[in-house]
Amino acid sequence: VNNKWHQAFILIPLFLLLIIFSAFVPVEKNKSGETLYNLYCASCHGVSGDGDGELAYLVYPKPRDFTTGKYKIKSTLPGNPPTNQDLFNTINKGMP
Repeated sequence: VNNKWHQAFILIPLFLLLIIFSAFVPVEKNKSGETLYNLYCASCHGVSGDGDGELAYLVYPKPRDFTTGKYKIKSTLPGNPPTNQDLFNTINKGMP
């Protein structure tokens, strides 16, 4: 009996840690950018990125039209497109 309690005393906390840390594993790590855009962005920015998504009328200011090539937040000089890191930061951190 003592051995079973000892095993339970070790296994139950390990099982709980496994459950807790599995919640922090990004489920969407392998999804494509297009899949994520369609899931989280297209409803406002539109499927083609022109700012006319089905929920765009609910947002003020109006969602940005990505098809114009104009970006509000970037680290590059005027006339140059944003870097991949600029886009990553804007998507992950949102607008300042």
